[in-house]
Amino acid sequence: MSDSNRFAIERRLVQEIDASLLKISGESLPCPEDVNDRFLWIHHDAPYALLAHKIAEEPTFIYANQCALNQFKYTEEAFLGMPSKMSATSANREERQAALNQLNTHDIVCNYSGERINKHGETFTIYDGKLWKVSDTTGHVFAIAALFWPSPNGAVEFTERYQQR
Repeated sequence: MSDSNRFAIERRLVQEIDASLLKISGESLPCPEDVNDRFLWIHHDAPYALLAHKIAEEPTFIYANQCALNQFKYTEEAFLGMPSKMSATSANREERQAALNQLNTHDIVCNYSGERINKHGETFTIYDGKLWKVSDTTGHVFAIAALFWPSPNGAVEFTERYQQR
């Protein structure tokens, strides 16, 4: 896939992730108001991880922003297509799945935290997570998105830094 095609697909995915969150919660993805290109900022500069996996028998990642890739220590090429269950240790997969199962009866799950595992087998904690259903312009739900902060006060720090301008 060419870089321009991948860029267009990633842009569309972030737009659908953002639009779905807005529809479900009334809030868009966190982004400073003075940013020229929301997609580029969310994809490259956001201080939070944003991921999505497709809904399938074996869900695999279809999107990850730079913060997520940094947390999991994968390249984009290695991360995309990876089974999403591999993002949690085997001991934490049941807890991860329980959070995902809440989406069977809710469109969004908030305040999710838990342990995750990176490429090197090191664990790290995700904070203040949200999980939500992602739909396309026709309303077809095709993915689950996740947003989490790498630090316990990430959301507060973001608000203080960008919303107080």
